[in-house]
Amino acid sequence: MNNLNQRIVEFRGADYQIGHSYFLPLQGIADEVEKLNCLDDIWNYQVVPLLKEYFYGQVDLLRQVLPSFFNQDDGGQPQSASGLVSLHGEDLVAALNKI
Repeated sequence: MNNLNQRIVEFRGADYQIGHSYFLPLQGIADEVEKLNCLDDIWNYQVVPLLKEYFYGQVDLLRQVLPSFFNQDDGGQPQSASGLVSLHGEDLVAALNKI
């Protein structure tokens, strides 16, 4: 989270940082599969749309903030018109750990 926010601060400023409250629902979940599903929902349906809004029309900057979420080799992952790949489960966790 800190690395993501550092990148956001670099390109947009401190006022645009992602708060921890997005991820609070994860604390109450013991089951790992359910936790991954919750993380998937939070990331793909709350955080990513927010970041797309922050960097609207500036895909190059969004790519610098989230490089591990852009398909480098066109490996068949579903992606948005911006080229942003929609990741799920362990793939999502791995990409988040690369930020």
